[in-house]
Amino acid sequence: MSYPSQSDLDRVKKWNEKDGGHMALVYFLDEIWNKDYGAVEIRDVALDEHQEGESYKEVRFITGGWSGNEDIISALIGTWFYHVCWESSHRGGMMIFHVPRSST
Repeated sequence: MSYPSQSDLDRVKKWNEKDGGHMALVYFLDEIWNKDYGAVEIRDVALDEHQEGESYKEVRFITGGWSGNEDIISALIGTWFYHVCWESSHRGGMMIFHVPRSST
């Protein structure tokens, strides 16, 4: 897997709704992510009747310390997706996002 191209990083920075919804961005990131070192994990989270809010997809980006994946995360920070969906960041290069079903 090669480093993400500058055009891919620019595309991430400028992503908007006409490019597709939040999950379209997630799937694009999944395509350019180096999974030899890191991982992208996507899972459905369904809330039960005792929980408030709406069901969502939990997306975990794990960089594995690879600088190309870190470049992708750097491009993602500051985007609308990041501001709306960011849930947490963890030492070791993991970021978790919650993408509401209404925005998939």
